[in-house]
Amino acid sequence: MEFPVIETPSGIRVAVVAATPDPERLVWLAQHQDVTDHMTIEDRVPSDPGAAIVKTLLQRGHYGPFEHPTITFNIGGVSRSLMAQLTRHRIGISFDVQSLRYTRLDEIGDSDEDLEAAFAFPPYLAQDEPVRVVERRRSPWKIENPQAVRAQLTDAYRQVLKLYRQLLEAGLPAEDARLILPLGTRINLVMSVNARSLMHILDMRLPPNAQWEIRELCGALLDLAEMWMPATFRWYRENRAGKHLLAP
Repeated sequence: MEFPVIETPSGIRVAVVAATPDPERLVWLAQHQDVTDHMTIEDRVPSDPGAAIVKTLLQRGHYGPFEHPTITFNIGGVSRSLMAQLTRHRIGISFDVQSLRYTRLDEIGDSDEDLEAAFAFPPYLAQDEPVRVVERRRSPWKIENPQAVRAQLTDAYRQVLKLYRQLLEAGLPAEDARLILPLGTRINLVMSVNARSLMHILDMRLPPNAQWEIRELCGALLDLAEMWMPATFRWYRENRAGKHLLAP
């Protein structure tokens, strides 16, 4: 199956590297083994295994068989702040992350466009009017002039990038010069995850009280997951997405 590359409004890119073929058939075979005394592969699989597993598993809250199919995403342009949130998920998931020890940022230009490609910016800072920003467990913040704040953030990124280059030119190794790089620095990663763990991530990171960047990423992950396992993630979108239910 061919998957599109999804690009989000803030510039995150998500591509599917690999995915278990016919994943809903695999889930049906796995759950059917629980209730048969012979090898499940010997039985006839329903013509619509996706509908069958929605009825026999998802609607009953039985998620174990969804640990069998896996999908691998290549995720580009996320901040190291997002990476810190994402890599807190540890069960049924594996990561390989771009190292700023082995890669350098010294060729990034100083224009606003170059800085936007290299660093993350909250999307609400592009507004012309005052905005209210809700932070979890805190009162809403009101930003009277979002574009002025964006200009301050842009200047901060520009200054730290200038100092980073100066440190490299002075002979400081990249593994130590990276110490001054901000959490907004964009990096790329590969993530492999089984379907159950992906639902867990979406449960925790799609609701409105999650941070904006990881919500944006999870929206793209859900779109691709629904292409991969249509019945499963269509049911998930309709019944769990954004509701902050207990993880499956």
